[in-house]
Amino acid sequence: MANAVDDRHRAAVIMLAGSGLRIGEQGLRVDFLRRTVRSNGNATRTTARSPTKDTEVHAAVRPGRPRQLAHRLAAHPSREWLFTAADDGPLFYRAWQYGWDRARAEVGLRTDTRDLRHFFASALISGGAPVKQVQTTVGHSSAVTTLQIYAHMWPGDDDRTRGGIDNILGSTAGAATA
Repeated sequence: MANAVDDRHRAAVIMLAGSGLRIGEQGLRVDFLRRTVRSNGNATRTTARSPTKDTEVHAAVRPGRPRQLAHRLAAHPSREWLFTAADDGPLFYRAWQYGWDRARAEVGLRTDTRDLRHFFASALISGGAPVKQVQTTVGHSSAVTTLQIYAHMWPGDDDRTRGGIDNILGSTAGAATA
């Protein structure tokens, strides 16, 4: 999808997949030294600036692939809105959705912008992140919300039990043959 969208929005696709931000949360400040991105405002359907949905949680998001993301973001001029419409104003959702739909048709995918957010959360979970960390990173107001959406992705007790026994038996089996 990053290669199919308009050139000016390629970094936005990578940002969404690598940070878990919502498309509206693109009033961003990038700190390349600390490798963090701060969302300081939404571009809603009607206004250029409103508080982020979870202001207290989205204080800083560490992008998943900082080197690739930093390279893409470095090409953007320093301005209030990192991702902009053709007139250099904030990229409102309707303009983003139009470009996204064109790219989606080009590559033949039935995907939504929210799928990039889900990709990010899924990657955190598969990497072993605990519920509280995923909740904080994606900006859910509570861990209950995170579990309602992603509980099926965490390994269950049976998986952990089998893994623990396999590790123990694997190490003792190797010692018995030595």
